[in-house]
Order: sequence, then C-alpha cells, then structure tokens
Amino acid sequence: MKQIGFIAAALLASSALLAENVDINGDFQKITKWKTADGWLNTDSRGRAEVIREGNRNAVRITLRENSGFNTFRRMKSVPVHAADRVTVRMTASGKGILGCGVAWTKKGVYAENDQKWFHLTPEPKEYVFSGALGGRGEKGMDGFIVTAILIPEKPGEKDVFLKLDSVTLDVTSSR
Repeated sequence: MKQIGFIAAALLASSALLAENVDINGDFQKITKWKTADGWLNTDSRGRAEVIREGNRNAVRITLRENSGFNTFRRMKSVPVHAADRVTVRMTASGKGILGCGVAWTKKGVYAENDQKWFHLTPEPKEYVFSGALGGRGEKGMDGFIVTAILIPEKPGEKDVFLKLDSVTLDVTSSR
C-alpha cells in the first residue's frame, strides 16, 4: 500500500515539473519607446493603460473612461497549446470594479473566443487566478491563447473605475 502512495506522489510531482512558466513580461519591466509595457496592448479605446513606477518595480494602471462598459488589456502574442494542456494565469491586482482574469482562445493566432473568471477588485493587492484548458475548442480549430485582463464597472455609469496590475504570471502544464 505504501508503494502505491509513493508512486502516486511521484506521478503528481512529475506532472508539476511539466508546468512551464511562460515569459510574458508580466512584471512590466520591458518598456517600449512609447512608454507602454512591451508585448501588451490596451485593445479598447474605452480605457487608458499606463505604466507606473512604484519603487524599483513597474505596474500597469488601467482607468476606465466615464460611462464605458469595459476595457481589455491583452498580451498580444498567442501561446500555442494542445487540447488537454492546462493554462494558469495569476494576476496580482487591486482597484475598483470587476476584473475578468483569463484568456482569449485563438485560431492561428487570431482571437476566437474569451474565457474568464470574474472577480470583484479590492483596494489592496490580491492574487486572482484563472485556470482552464483548450478542451473541445481544439475541434473548432483553436490552437492557442492570449492572456487577457478585462475591466468592467460594478454598476452602469460608475465613476473612477480602475485596475492596477502589479504582476501577471502564466504557467502552461503540458498534457504530453
């Protein structure tokens, strides 16, 4: 019986070793000449994204324009995955509003379908986690994903809605 427990523990440990941390500039240290986070894009004109300096670190602050319904901030490079691969996005963030932490599944690098977990932001930084797999989307031709942070107000017309992203990490656990 002890051998079965040992084998199960060894299998779990080896599957954890298959998780690969993917560099997505989630600490926002790489900055473009336009003073934006390299590889990230504010894909909607409904909000303003800016890199802010806090001590020796960078963060991104996204401010929603008044009477806007949402804003999307994305890591623009699609990451390839297989159907059973597990994707885990961790965002350390604070703010006012609702955060959609997740991914936009892609087909040949082009956005096809969103998948988020929704959280009420708090004034103090907190870790928010999305985990999911491509699953049956692979049968529709989807083959990768883009990391996304979506900001929406808690109530229509709400003012001073913002998101401060301190960091974003991405792990992909291979099914192979």
